Amino acid sequence: MKRFLLFFLTVCFLLAAGCAPAQEADSPAGETEPTVEPAIEPTEETAVEPASGSDADLAPAPDAGPAMEASASDIPDTPDTDFTALALEDIVTDAVEEPGVLPRIALDCPGAQAINGDVTAQFSQDAADPEYTVYYEASRTGDVVSILLVDRTPMNDVILYGVYNLDLTTGLALTGEELLDQLDLTEEYVAGLECEKMGKLYTELYFQLAGQMGDFYQQMYDQTVAPDNADTGRVWIGPDGQLRSIGRIYALAGAEYYEYPISLGLYF
Repeated sequence: MKRFLLFFLTVCFLLAAGCAPAQEADSPAGETEPTVEPAIEPTEETAVEPASGSDADLAPAPDAGPAMEASASDIPDTPDTDFTALALEDIVTDAVEEPGVLPRIALDCPGAQAINGDVTAQFSQDAADPEYTVYYEASRTGDVVSILLVDRTPMNDVILYGVYNLDLTTGLALTGEELLDQLDLTEEYVAGLECEKMGKLYTELYFQLAGQMGDFYQQMYDQTVAPDNADTGRVWIGPDGQLRSIGRIYALAGAEYYEYPISLGLYF
């Protein structure tokens, strides 16, 4: 009986030990491992609102887009230098009360300032003197305005000339060389034409004195047609569209030479 009772108690003890939960070896006695909740995917209801106040101001914008271009009011005004739409009478006006005496370029551009300043400096004093005869002619060919100013002095009938060209597309004054370049002409070619035309004019003026002057006649002719006597700096386009220049004709009497407008036979 005692042996049966001992056997029964042993079996009960073993059954009780087998039913108890096993303890984790790494966990300290008396402590339990915390429970980890599964991650929750954000939805429209759970999405975090963007930061407000100063935090929102510091956060960079996800897409700033292209930089804003300057408006028309932010761009400084630039002067209009294209005057090709204007008529000649709106471009060249009279600088004094008497018409046809002194020209004035009535445009706001560097070329007008340069031409008007030179006209005033070179010819205004003579224009105010009744003993002098001062007048001008203006013409337009394409986008170029040309002016010839004539100043006839009372002494020995000496005539002074002013030649001006203005490019209406740029508002700049053109030198003779620049005008020839726009016309696709070389200075050498135009200088040759000038010498040829000056030789013809010299002959027309003095042929009757050829026999009397002998070698001096030939000497003055040679100086007139010499290449270094050509002046491609004073060229312009006349009212008939023909290229013209100022020619120096060496004289047989009076002054060393006299100047004359010469037509070169080239039309534009």
